[in-house]
Amino acid sequence: MHGRDNGAVASMLSVAKLSYDDSLDGISYTFSIVPQALGKEERERRVKLVSLLDAYFAATGHHINVNVLERKRFSTPWITRKNTRSLPSAFPAMP
Repeated sequence: MHGRDNGAVASMLSVAKLSYDDSLDGISYTFSIVPQALGKEERERRVKLVSLLDAYFAATGHHINVNVLERKRFSTPWITRKNTRSLPSAFPAMP
């Protein structure tokens, strides 16, 4: 992989290359990122996220789901019975 871009942009552009003619049920790309990967300041993060999305759609991307993850929300002390109701469905409710 030396010399090749294997980050977020490469992933998005790879999905954007998929032909809609071969995927008549649609193309939906789910992208997960932590805020710190976009920068230190909130404004910088917003600008970079908008730039990523603009690049995806400019490359004929069709649909994207963006999950912004915070590590503290998934740490063991946070996961309690009352908090599991707000977790995505991939995390079943605790007994």
